[in-house]
Amino acid sequence: MGDIIRLAIADDHKMMRQSLVSFLNSYNTLRVETEASDGRELLQKLNYSEKRPDVCLMDISMPVMNGYEATKEIRRLYPEIKVLTVSMFADDFNIIHMLQNGACGYILKDSCIEELVKAIKIVHEHGFYNSPTITNALKIMMRSEVEKSKPYVLNEKEILFLSMCCTKMTYLQIARKLCISQNTISTLTDEIYRKIKINTRLELAIFAMRVGITPYNDKEKI
Repeated sequence: MGDIIRLAIADDHKMMRQSLVSFLNSYNTLRVETEASDGRELLQKLNYSEKRPDVCLMDISMPVMNGYEATKEIRRLYPEIKVLTVSMFADDFNIIHMLQNGACGYILKDSCIEELVKAIKIVHEHGFYNSPTITNALKIMMRSEVEKSKPYVLNEKEILFLSMCCTKMTYLQIARKLCISQNTISTLTDEIYRKIKINTRLELAIFAMRVGITPYNDKEKI
């Protein structure tokens, strides 16, 4: 028998979390040692752990502290811990956001347990699990990698607009927040597309994240 891979699980769905614990602990080479219902609870438990996990299975949508924030903090505080995202979100935006925050792989919750075990072992041994789920997201990340080195001049309203594009707000909701018409939003979008030479909402969001524009916080004042 090889070395045991120590695991942590962060998921706010108690039944899902307990099922994963039961399934994974049935494997001789895996042992779940830490479980939490949100990112902050996970970080608190890691802080007091004598032996930290090798791999953390991270959900995205959680209260108090979500998977984006928790993953970023884990990579900052405990770079030796590998984070494997386990989520129901299959869209490129969520995948790219988690990878950019330090996740070492991304697997969907409707995957079979055998694929999850395989992903855990590959992440532990090789540092990254390149599943079919993230193939397109990786291509987009590669295309956007050059954006950091390009000079751009964006005004305050354009930067605010880009921060809103990093959220799930629709263009209509963004227009209402900015107190402008849909036609003006279209003009603003076209102008930014022209400046940075891209043509999709997803690429706008990826560009914003690459150059350090943080997602808009609805509690902030415009």
